[in-house]
Amino acid sequence: YFKEQRVTAKYLKLVDCTFEPLQKAEEGKELDSHQKEQNTCAYPYSDIKVRWSRFPLLRDWLEECKECTGPVLVSDARDVLFQRDPFGVGAPEVTGLQVFQEHHTQLTNHWIVKNP
Repeated sequence: YFKEQRVTAKYLKLVDCTFEPLQKAEEGKELDSHQKEQNTCAYPYSDIKVRWSRFPLLRDWLEECKECTGPVLVSDARDVLFQRDPFGVGAPEVTGLQVFQEHHTQLTNHWIVKNP
């Protein structure tokens, strides 16, 4: 399917972060998966956590792809459902940057958005 759609896979190289860890393991205990993610970075952006580095990484990848001239959709994969092709027949024309936010009942005051 990916080959048919001309998808180019990109792989993250995880690196140690250059900022002070947000979470430190207590003696004799390991960090849980969420705490580990807060302290994980992706090359070459060792100064921001991996969850945030996806935005500059996407920019970099798009800039290096000269044949990538059409619209681009960036979203999470775990909680998105498409009922039709977002760029297909009948879809509105994409002009410039379009940004949408989650429904007001979806709160973002949790570990995903805390610094750095």
